[in-house]
Amino acid sequence: MKNKKLNILICGATGFIGKNMLEHFSDKKNVKVFATYHHKNKFKKKNVNWKRIDLCNKIQVDKILRNIDIVIQAAATTTGSKDVINQPFIHVTDNVVMNAYLFRGCFVNKVKHVIFFSCTTMYKSSLKPLKEYNFNPLKDINQKYF
Repeated sequence: MKNKKLNILICGATGFIGKNMLEHFSDKKNVKVFATYHHKNKFKKKNVNWKRIDLCNKIQVDKILRNIDIVIQAAATTTGSKDVINQPFIHVTDNVVMNAYLFRGCFVNKVKHVIFFSCTTMYKSSLKPLKEYNFNPLKDINQKYF
């Protein structure tokens, strides 16, 4: 395996985390980078094989995972805080579907490693640094609606 290039798939490579992962790995000589995009346009980067894909489509997910060694899952459906209040389901449904298809596909295709960031919430504005225990989105939503 020392001489073999690693095939890395970066899902959500046009987002903040995915783009940074792509920048890091695309210059490595022992890595072949595959990158997904969906709504945002891809950008020019050497040594990157771009694939436009809907990660909520099982057939497309199964196809892209063939011969991949490492998956970096940085894709997500995200919008603004107004949607969290008015349509709290909007971030859950698509993200659950895409992650379920990706994790199942990784198992079926014997992907060796999966890196999953699993962050779906931003902290509210503050003039002082916040810790995780300072923020409870369920408490904030429950106080407003229940």
